[in-house]
Amino acid sequence: MHRLPSTVYRLLFTVSPLLLFACNNGPDENQLAVESFVEQQVEQQLTTYKKIFMQQCRDKVLTEAGRLADSILINEARLKRDSMGKPPKPLKPEKPEIKQLKDSLKLDPLFRDTTDN
Repeated sequence: MHRLPSTVYRLLFTVSPLLLFACNNGPDENQLAVESFVEQQVEQQLTTYKKIFMQQCRDKVLTEAGRLADSILINEARLKRDSMGKPPKPLKPEKPEIKQLKDSLKLDPLFRDTTDN
């Protein structure tokens, strides 16, 4: 349930003394004027409340509609993507055969051997 806003409560508390004053025992010439004034004030407050409530409701509906439209567009974009996905990785080629070079030169030692002298 919705709670009435504090403005409606304030209105009731301000109008109730006027209603009590208007309900006195003797006939009052201003009674009709007071009642019509109170009715006008109540009607004005109710109109203001309804306008605010409808604006808040409209804002909530538009926000929710925007969220739904965004989710529908995102879903359609996902469905239109390429359905094949990534291609599989290619197989690795076989290792090549290591070629042995023919060595035609004899290797010389890097350092002279001092014991040969």
